[in-house]
Amino acid sequence: MPTLFLSAPGSGLSRGIVRTFDVRSILISGVAPDYAIATNLIEQVYAGMRVVVFDRDRKEQLEGVVASYTPTVKAENGIQRYDVLLRNCEMVSYSKPPQVNHCGVAIG
Repeated sequence: MPTLFLSAPGSGLSRGIVRTFDVRSILISGVAPDYAIATNLIEQVYAGMRVVVFDRDRKEQLEGVVASYTPTVKAENGIQRYDVLLRNCEMVSYSKPPQVNHCGVAIG
């Protein structure tokens, strides 16, 4: 079964606003916000798909399931951004997830 991997850096700029963007805030909100996901990858994402959100620097990781995704705005490079809604999330031991693309996304 494929897994969606999302890297969650500790802070970042999204929609022109600097804000916390970390594993724990995603766990609390149930939303992985504003991920730029290329068309060839988003076509592989579906409700019920396993998801791993991680922070390599802090060695934090959560696992859950994709509930849905909603397009937000386009990134400066033209890639569509999505809020990925999650369910059944829980913090788990960090497991050294695979490499992700420059947007912080992979499917493996």
